[in-house]
Amino acid sequence: MSIKPDDTFDIAVVGGGLTGLTAALTMAKPGGSSVRIALVSPPVQTMDGRTTALLGNSISHFERLGVWQECRENAAPLATMRIIDGTSRLWRAPPVDFKAAELGLDAFGYNIANHTLADALNRHIAAENCITRIEERIVSADIATDQLTLHTENDKSIKAKLVIAADGKKSGMREIAGISAREWQYPQTAIAVDLAHSLPHHFTSTEFHTETGPFTVVPLPSTSKKYQSGLVWVLTPIEAEKLLETEQQSLELLIEQKMQSMLGKISLAGAPQKFPLTGMIANKLAANRVALVGDAAHVLPPIGAQGFNMGLRDVVEICTIAATILSTNEDPGSEQVLARYNRARRTDTTARTGAVDLLNRSLLTDFLPVQAIRGIGLFALANIPAIRKQLMKRGLAQNLSQPST
Repeated sequence: MSIKPDDTFDIAVVGGGLTGLTAALTMAKPGGSSVRIALVSPPVQTMDGRTTALLGNSISHFERLGVWQECRENAAPLATMRIIDGTSRLWRAPPVDFKAAELGLDAFGYNIANHTLADALNRHIAAENCITRIEERIVSADIATDQLTLHTENDKSIKAKLVIAADGKKSGMREIAGISAREWQYPQTAIAVDLAHSLPHHFTSTEFHTETGPFTVVPLPSTSKKYQSGLVWVLTPIEAEKLLETEQQSLELLIEQKMQSMLGKISLAGAPQKFPLTGMIANKLAANRVALVGDAAHVLPPIGAQGFNMGLRDVVEICTIAATILSTNEDPGSEQVLARYNRARRTDTTARTGAVDLLNRSLLTDFLPVQAIRGIGLFALANIPAIRKQLMKRGLAQNLSQPST
């Protein structure tokens, strides 16, 4: 759909990744054609070889959007999530198994390739007449009392009452809105690659905690003749570069040894990709007609499958609030609406960002008391079912389908 210079939308979603695509489709569902939505992002040029673990009610949300039905056969259930202390330190914790069956569930969620989920979201977005796709990069904006005007690199103007910023950790919309953020670097780089292996994974995600960070093996859809998993290996930047230069056969053997041959013989099923690890949390989640979601609001290390699932809770919250406001013909970008979104998401984002940061740093420290505390905590999880169940429920974030009012 083409736009005119004076076109005004109810909502503009900025960002074409999984979070932005989900936000646009989520916003389209309650109001149908009565809500005008702009999805603004340059064309995505690269193939994302990573996978995403969708937990609990994240799956339920994609079912409500009508997307999951066509994705499920290309996703692997996560029936068990295992933590193994792979360090050689004095204080070593016992293995901990979090089993979905303990909560009466078949699985905590599903692991799916990012490009598979993105393809399904794009197909559904194309079928929504209320969504106008604008493949442009935002370069500036004018903030007025009743709307925000976005200016693109090709001199187009896009006016909206509310902008949902899903444009990643280097969010330009966060800067435009004048929202500051606390950012930090980790002395770590993640290597992501898909693996083929000779033994079945039994739908178990295994997270080895090592001195450089997590070494996480997550199941992918498999058949009796072809077993596959995704690997995210966190190392120091120097070690990561050396790993990428390693000859393939040697790298396959190294990975097999690192995972203690639990999946048998290993072979690479794709090219390794590297991602430097950073952390960030915005000091506000909304201001000046801009609401931050996903990596524009918070960035976490790849521990416990919290990143995208937390971003999805942002999406559900702001879209539910905005849809309610629009149904009464009120302003979805007003200060009152943005304050409501801030209140609703602040505790969850702050607590989870802090907890994941603390756990990641506890893997890197040589300070014995910290190692002891971490070991005692994992020992309690392994041996006290009540504590383990409570943590599993918290990790699933079972309130996703019930946004704050």
